[in-house]
Amino acid sequence: MGATVWLLTLLAGLVALAVYLVRARRGRSEVPAGGVRGTRDSLVILGISGEGDEPGPGKTALYWLLRTGTSRKRLLVSSMKSNEGRFPISPTDTGLDQPISVIDSPGHPRLRGLVTQSLTRAKAIVVVVDGTRLPSQARRSAELLYELLVEPAIQDAGTPILVFSNKSDISTSVSTDIVRIRLQMELDQVRILRAKRPMTMDPLDPSVQDLSGVLPGHSPNEKFSFDKLPYPPVMFDRGSVFDGQIQPIFQLIAHTFA
Repeated sequence: MGATVWLLTLLAGLVALAVYLVRARRGRSEVPAGGVRGTRDSLVILGISGEGDEPGPGKTALYWLLRTGTSRKRLLVSSMKSNEGRFPISPTDTGLDQPISVIDSPGHPRLRGLVTQSLTRAKAIVVVVDGTRLPSQARRSAELLYELLVEPAIQDAGTPILVFSNKSDISTSVSTDIVRIRLQMELDQVRILRAKRPMTMDPLDPSVQDLSGVLPGHSPNEKFSFDKLPYPPVMFDRGSVFDGQIQPIFQLIAHTFA
């Protein structure tokens, strides 16, 4: 009996050590091309990729709108690489004259490692969702949000996150409240599923995520609610990249980069 207890205690200690090493490794700042180690100077744009004939939510189109100041036709091909630049963003709308760094991280799951690298530089994050395709895309968007909420680089810095519901110019686009409620429900399901997964014991595997199912501000087995997240909260708003209606993003930039 004593040997069994000793083995269980040892196993628990090894699991805790593995989690600590993984988080420590993932929390280290990388030196980006042309950047400085540990510098949080970027607006990071995230979103899922399109699947089959279904387009993505429009995150790359948002990047080009911020960069060029003009809207383009809807981009139907998901980006397979990061787009990055440093440029001023609509001084009239943001009140800022200085350029800021903007990173459009690829949405394809196989390229998600690039997302983790960009998070160490994130001063603010915009998660773009498609307000016209919420039923088919909510689960994958919730999985992306989960990864952000348990990411040490985000937790430690208190990086603000704006969920931007795009395509409000289309009549079938749902309201911000519906987006929030649906993503909250899906996040709770993701939490339950993650809690049931076995945890890998390889502390050097960068694909390891927090599988405990415990989100910030919540106790184990507690139902997820956006209201219980610690500061800064996850914010929700909507607009249209196609029509250039992105005032909530301008406000985030003005508040964060001033």
